[in-house]
Amino acid sequence: MRCIDIDECAELSARAYPCQNGRCVNVPGSYKCLCKQGFSHAAKPNVCVRRGRAP
Repeated sequence: MRCIDIDECAELSARAYPCQNGRCVNVPGSYKCLCKQGFSHAAKPNVCVRRGRAP
């Protein structure tokens, strides 16, 4: 049996993009969000908020 990695970033439509205010990066078995400049990770998974604002 062989596992095949699914690119979650490519599979999702723009309406269901997994990274709010960030860029989706495919990693083996999952994905991660890299926040845009001026944003940092929020308490909610895969959400980036403008620095200096409450999440």
